[in-house]
Amino acid sequence: GGQINWHPTSDFALVFNVLDGPERAYNDYDRRRYYDIVANYKVCEEVNLGLHAFTSTEEGLAPLGGTAWINGMSFYVQTQLSEKFFLNFRQEFYNDPFGVRSGNPARVRGLTITPEYRFTPDWALRMDVRFDKSSTPIFDDNGRPSNYQKSLFFQQTLKF
Repeated sequence: GGQINWHPTSDFALVFNVLDGPERAYNDYDRRRYYDIVANYKVCEEVNLGLHAFTSTEEGLAPLGGTAWINGMSFYVQTQLSEKFFLNFRQEFYNDPFGVRSGNPARVRGLTITPEYRFTPDWALRMDVRFDKSSTPIFDDNGRPSNYQKSLFFQQTLKF
């Protein structure tokens, strides 16, 4: 694996990651290759923009033992509405045509809205409200397959 970080200004960052090697249990010859890029731009003091894009291949998982692939992209916006309150939005796109990660071939779109309250610079409370829509039924809805999913997450972060 490797990583390249580039920060040409204090408002812009670009990170490139790569991982390569066999990762499946009891298989030390079929390789997984993963590449991603993360870009962040601080538009102004109250608004940050971000992009995360990735692609991955996995040998031996496509039909007839060929190479399968997945890819995806996320866009996000973080807005600071007051000294302690932030509102974040994330739009995601995910493509798994061989069902390598999702179990069935699928294209998934997701939208997440995250209100965030920072008690201190090192202590934050977040709530994710997430909506996912898939081209095929890959989600579980009380034991039945579904192509739609709603999620609610709570997170508390304390840095020390």
